[in-house]
Amino acid sequence: MATKITSEDFEFYSFFLGLQQHELQYLKKLLQSFPYYDTHPINLIDQSVAVKRELESGDKKFYVDWRSYKSSPVRDLNEDDLSRLLDEYSGRVNRIVEPERLFHGQAIDKVINNYASNQYVIAMDSDIAFMSDRYLPDMVQLSNRYSTEDLAAIGLLYQQAPFHLTLSAEVPPKFYHAFLTSRKLSKGRVTNRNNQILWKSVLKTAIKNLIKKPSNVRRRGYVGRFPRLHPALLVVNRILFSRHNMSFHHLYLDVLDIKDKHESKHRIFGDNGASFLYQCALAGKQIISIDFDEYATHRANVSVYKVPSGEVWCHSKEF
Repeated sequence: MATKITSEDFEFYSFFLGLQQHELQYLKKLLQSFPYYDTHPINLIDQSVAVKRELESGDKKFYVDWRSYKSSPVRDLNEDDLSRLLDEYSGRVNRIVEPERLFHGQAIDKVINNYASNQYVIAMDSDIAFMSDRYLPDMVQLSNRYSTEDLAAIGLLYQQAPFHLTLSAEVPPKFYHAFLTSRKLSKGRVTNRNNQILWKSVLKTAIKNLIKKPSNVRRRGYVGRFPRLHPALLVVNRILFSRHNMSFHHLYLDVLDIKDKHESKHRIFGDNGASFLYQCALAGKQIISIDFDEYATHRANVSVYKVPSGEVWCHSKEF
């Protein structure tokens, strides 16, 4: 008979970069909203010391991840404020001072391979806030539906932008993008002006293409997105992860579209949540998809992809 999974089989980990003061404000909201201190501490991977050391080295490029960097960033984190916050939650937050500066995927890898000891690791972004105490009981219930030998992860499964090359050349990508990113609109709630503008553009494009389809359309290059498990709040089966030598890294694929003498390049990108999803498939394991919005709020809307201001985006093969 299979062993019953309980809440004691789960560990919570979050990650603090320690570059800007606003990170501390979001971390405070997470700590205030976390409902499980009686039974579970938050294990906080704190990279603020490593970040400070890297910036003091004089390097002009501060890489946020494998694909983007900030040019000469200003570190405005108040270390006294950080100390006061952690002192306030001492005994409830296990601070792990990470000696290396890691990208997010690398940090999750290190947690699973070096720090965690339980069957299930819950990786949380530091800028989420819990809405109730339902999350952990629901994850326990879901994990008991399937064997620990089969269930690899529980999280939000979604795609941010389609691969344009497989779609109609006459219709711009934002037409399809709207249906993937406007999850809240599909529930009947218009949340902001940008969504309203987006839907007006979709309707305008649809009407235009119903009236007349342009001929000899040439595709322009676009960036598509692999489907992914969002790492903002993700349960990972540590045993299966280690057994199958999984890793959180980025995926890049360039596809050339050649029509007559015209050539366009289409790139498909996948972040660490995408690569983990594909590794689960290669291992022949199962995942459970949940609705993130039922459990937590997130500073960055998980259904909309935006390029952060002040960042330079680059293509790198280092993954």
